[in-house]
Amino acid sequence: MNFNDALNAIKDGKIVARGKWGGKAKVYLVKNKMNNITHVEVRTVGNCIMYAASSEDLLAMDWVIINPEIQPKQIPPEEIVL
Repeated sequence: MNFNDALNAIKDGKIVARGKWGGKAKVYLVKNKMNNITHVEVRTVGNCIMYAASSEDLLAMDWVIINPEIQPKQIPPEEIVL
C-alpha cells in the first residue's frame, strides 16, 4: 500500500511498517490518557523515537499493516520524552 493508506491505517490505530524494513521497525500513534494524539512513533529494536517520514517513505508502495489484531500499548503522557 502507499503512504496515504499507511497513514489512514495509523490514524485507525493500526501498526504499519515498510516492507524493506524487514520487520525491524514499526510505526504507530501514541495517545495520552484523554485519547488525544500526541505524536507518531517508530519502534525499532531497543529504540522508540518520534517518526518523521522521509521522501522515500512518502513515495514508497511497500507499506504493510503489522498484526492488524494487535493494538499498540498506550503510553502515559508522563512517560513520553520529546
